[in-house]
Amino acid sequence: MLTTKPAPKPEIVPGYPVGLDRLIRSSTHSLNSLFDMKITKVRTSVKQDKVLAVIFTEELGDKPIFLTDKQVTAATGLKANFSILKGADISVEFFKKGDTLLNGKECTEDDVIVKDFELELSDRLNNIAAAASFGASMFG
Repeated sequence: MLTTKPAPKPEIVPGYPVGLDRLIRSSTHSLNSLFDMKITKVRTSVKQDKVLAVIFTEELGDKPIFLTDKQVTAATGLKANFSILKGADISVEFFKKGDTLLNGKECTEDDVIVKDFELELSDRLNNIAAAASFGASMFG
């Protein structure tokens, strides 16, 4: 007779909403690895020396993902109006405490600074983004 052991219960990621299956740690998945999340809200933050896209997802709730305008432009061709990203899918890998950042400094906090990311726009969003990158308006 063949018997199997039940799979170990996954550990909920501390600090994130309970009940989100995509945010559980197991032996094969951690928040540091890339996984798809749905973008629900995008704000643009303008600071003295840089512009940031502040991205919120269903899976991370109130925890934002910060991308520079250069990162968004490189991935999509958009130079402004980052709200077009709402509804797109994003996969993100964050630096962990102790990792060496691109500037040579040591990362001091887990899951804040984006290491790698992927954006997947729907066909509709791709068309809007293409038009926006050429300065056209789809609404006027």
